[in-house]
Amino acid sequence: MDLVEENLYYQITNKFQAFLDVILKLNQMELQIQNSLYSIRFLRSFNADLKNTCSDKVTKTLRLKRRKINIEKTLAIVINIILNTLMIQ
Repeated sequence: MDLVEENLYYQITNKFQAFLDVILKLNQMELQIQNSLYSIRFLRSFNADLKNTCSDKVTKTLRLKRRKINIEKTLAIVINIILNTLMIQ
């Protein structure tokens, strides 16, 4: 082989190696992207479950607070009725 052929051979070999390195990096990036997408799906699902659980607890808490207020109002009415009844007698 003469000098030109040798030089060409090394250039092609180097370019081919660089091309293979790029393909390897692309495969690694694809795996990272797939892992990231899986993590995102998992987090979305987890957040949805957490939201549903928390919203149920909040709803229950609000219902109980409303019930407490209603019981306190009813108690105040009953006390007023009793006091008025005792005053009349």
